Amino acid sequence: MPLHRSFSYLLGTFIIGALAIGRFYDPRLIYGPLNLAFVIMIFYGIGLYFVFRGSRFKLPKGIENFSGLVLIFIFYQSILLLKYGYNVTQYYSFHKVINLIFLAIIPGILFSSDYGNRIFQYGLAGFTSLFFVIGMCYLLMGITGDRMAVLGGGPIVFARWISVFVLVVIASKMKLILKIVFSALGLLLVLAAGSKGPFIALILAAGYYFIKGSSKKSLVIGLGIIFITVFSLLGSKFQESTRVMNGLNDPRSLTSVVSRLEKLNVALRLIEDNVWGIGLGNYPKYGKEINAKYILEVDYPHNIFAEMAVESGLPWLLILLTGMILSWKRGVKNCEGSFMPSLFLLLLVNTQFSGDLSNSKFLVIVLIVLCFYGKSQTSNLV
Repeated sequence: MPLHRSFSYLLGTFIIGALAIGRFYDPRLIYGPLNLAFVIMIFYGIGLYFVFRGSRFKLPKGIENFSGLVLIFIFYQSILLLKYGYNVTQYYSFHKVINLIFLAIIPGILFSSDYGNRIFQYGLAGFTSLFFVIGMCYLLMGITGDRMAVLGGGPIVFARWISVFVLVVIASKMKLILKIVFSALGLLLVLAAGSKGPFIALILAAGYYFIKGSSKKSLVIGLGIIFITVFSLLGSKFQESTRVMNGLNDPRSLTSVVSRLEKLNVALRLIEDNVWGIGLGNYPKYGKEINAKYILEVDYPHNIFAEMAVESGLPWLLILLTGMILSWKRGVKNCEGSFMPSLFLLLLVNTQFSGDLSNSKFLVIVLIVLCFYGKSQTSNLV
């Protein structure tokens, strides 16, 4: 592999890792005197510097109007936070603003350039491969626990990243047999995590990829993944990988569903009384007044549309929906391959089941990239 490509993979991996962590301090990433989160964030800053100063970096057309919209959004949110206060628990409101502006919108603009988009795709390949390797080591050593998770994240976080890994593999330049094997193993890891949302999102996104790229090779990959996965699930070694299926009848799964429905119901009641929004991070602050049993000090509706409506206001929800429709149309029209639209679909479906705006930063990034990136976009990553 050429040195410049190896550097791009390393640079991209640090950038994606920093975006995934989203903070300078995380107690789960403290190893002795080493604050791994802080180190990765430093490399994130260095990485963005290289992307921005690259000779091939050019801001996409139309970004001025988008930047103006972002400034209006920041001003609007400032007014809401002044009116309704802000959530001081774990600096939740501040954390959301930082993640949305500095770890989603700004990187999205940078990744819309040719060089930046290449770094973004290399970073996805590198970071998700790391998750895959660690996950396979956990699985082979039998230290998966009740539900698999690695690097301090929860099972649903692990399942989301492995889902992205499977899409990266499918869109890569690997040999056909390697695509089938790695995709099937990735699907097994998603099942081992026991999270239904990422599993459903992956099936829909991969299905779209195969349908749009309707070729004999795509059909062979799809059938190969299904065959190997079913065969593996029948083996005694991978019996526990059916947690997702068994979880449908698990009382704990039912409790999780009830909790999410209650959180969504609280969001709808808050929207009825505050159609213009209550400020980023304030959902739990006012939601606890309605239902203290299910709403925590740091909480969210587990649905990006409900969260956008209750905290930012219905007008900004409409703007978000318009942006998503525009991104989808441009992505399907302009992308030579179907990787980016499939990634957009995967991330969008995941945001309907779990995560807050901070966790949805990669959806915002892909949305911006699809809106402003040119026709030269390809689906072959590695």
